[in-house]
Amino acid sequence: MALDPPPPRAFADFGDGSWVVPPARVLGAPYIAVGASVVLMEHSELWAEPIGGSALPVVHIGDGTRFARFATVWATVGVHIGSNVLTSDYVAIADCWYPPGDVRNNAPGLASAAVIIGDGAYLGCGCFIGPGVTVGAGAYVGEGAVVWDDVPAHSVAQGNPAVACEESA
Repeated sequence: MALDPPPPRAFADFGDGSWVVPPARVLGAPYIAVGASVVLMEHSELWAEPIGGSALPVVHIGDGTRFARFATVWATVGVHIGSNVLTSDYVAIADCWYPPGDVRNNAPGLASAAVIIGDGAYLGCGCFIGPGVTVGAGAYVGEGAVVWDDVPAHSVAQGNPAVACEESA
């Protein structure tokens, strides 16, 4: 498999000023909508393959979002990443339990579930965001956190499993 990313016309949408830096890996580009001024750094992976053969995008990336090196996004039902989201290296976001296209994603008890990352959130180095999780706007997910529950807006989540502490006024 070639490591060159697909051309912008291969995506469902590809905003002005966006970049996919080789050797990033993009699988399922027709199911990925990229906003304006988005950067996907080298060695990162976007993989979208809808369960049930939907023709609609399952990955939506908002304007100004930046993925650092070795970031991974796996999507089968929906990963919605807001605007101006920042990640550090080795971040993983998955709405499924196995790689997209794997029949085990339909297994009872392992249902895929949409992931939502709110505008302006920060995802720290090596963190994992699991199926069905919502990370609120402006939230900070700490380095190495394993997130299985929702993170409220403007809060900090850290640990394994991650625990969120709301910011005090």
